[in-house]
Amino acid sequence: MPAMLVVRRLARISLAALILCSLLVASADVQAKRSKRAKESDWFGPVAGDFELNLSGNLGHLFSSKFTAFDVGVGFGIFATDWLELGAYVGLGYAKRAEQSANSTSPLTVDGIGKREHALLVAPVTSTGGVGWYGSTFGFARFFPFSIDKSAETLPYWFAPFVGVSVGGIYAQKISPFFSATGSLGVNFYLTDQIALTLELGYALILSTESTLKFDGSSLEHALAAGWGLAFFFS
Repeated sequence: MPAMLVVRRLARISLAALILCSLLVASADVQAKRSKRAKESDWFGPVAGDFELNLSGNLGHLFSSKFTAFDVGVGFGIFATDWLELGAYVGLGYAKRAEQSANSTSPLTVDGIGKREHALLVAPVTSTGGVGWYGSTFGFARFFPFSIDKSAETLPYWFAPFVGVSVGGIYAQKISPFFSATGSLGVNFYLTDQIALTLELGYALILSTESTLKFDGSSLEHALAAGWGLAFFFS
């Protein structure tokens, strides 16, 4: 075997070993922080560097076009600090119009809404059928104000309120994507140090990116949505 090939393979093995050791050290550091906090107080929940996997369900109502929808999705986040989480969400939903106006003449009136657990979103689905399936992708951020200084013990250790924001798009067959921006308030109820029940309520603005597709005559719609989920935290 040529010496150069041996050197290359050894370099690759060394790089892989270095990456693995770095990940193990980072994980051990996070676990050490978790263990230290647990000894110092009754604190539950993630620390900087932890990850979150969230399984969620959501129900929303779009005001002007009178649609309701239910969706389910998966969110994945990482805690940049003890009090700031950044992540992404993908969902699949089904929407149906609650009432059909007898005077409606526009075939392009929006036909559905949806929502994300971490970001609470609302979206159009079809332009004619009144019901439909849709998919969504969102980026989100969560701010936990009472986690900045956990030693203050302002709230019970199992109760962690947060403020959330999200932006993203909703997609359906034969329709241009819709843009949505959402602000929300929510809370994590920690069942254990690494499992939490999440409840969230959000207000969303939805913008049509297609000039001929409107929310009952307007390119801008607003909606209210509620979500719930089960969050799993790990290092």
